This record gives sequence, C-alpha cells and structure tokens, in this order.
Amino acid sequence: MNLIAYLHSKIELLCPIIGLSIADINNKDTWRIDYDDSATPQQKAAAQSYIENLVIDENLEESARKEIRDEAYINDLIYKKAYHDYKITFPNASFSDFMDYMETFI
Repeated sequence: MNLIAYLHSKIELLCPIIGLSIADINNKDTWRIDYDDSATPQQKAAAQSYIENLVIDENLEESARKEIRDEAYINDLIYKKAYHDYKITFPNASFSDFMDYMETFI
C-alpha cells in the first residue's frame, strides 16, 4: 500500500469517500477528495480537518509504512505468540516496537 492509499484509508474512517487525488504531496492545495453522495457536511468537515492538521514531513511515509505493516500482522497467531513472548523481556513494548525488532532480522 502506498502513501496515497494509506491516507485514503484514514480519511475513509472519517467520511465516506470515492477517492483521493494528490498531485503534490507537499502542497495540500493540490489534494482533492471525491466524497461519496452519502457523506454529511460534518463528515466532510472532519475529513478536511484531518488533511489540514496532517503534518507532512520526512516521518509521514515511514509512519504510514509501519502502521500498515502492524495492521497486516497484529492478528496473525504466530506474531501474537511471538509478541507475547517479547513482552516478557520488554513489558512496555508496543506491537510496533516488536515489529521494528523483527525487521532487524530481515
């Protein structure tokens, strides 16, 4: 999943949309949301607020990649068991911390 698909999925949680178009990731004036007909004014405002408050920096793509990765594996039974075992040694570790650790072996 790329960054645009990630942002689409985040906006879609706030408001029913058909699509998201981004010509220049660093220029929010080039972003366009195509709202579903069922979207309410409040939902549209929430989606617009998300975009306005989104910090675009060098960490955005890496954060998106990690969140997508974590969502893909958090319900996998093998990873659940390994994470459980990892928390014995690192009790304050998040699942994302565990996945960062696992990536060191790849």
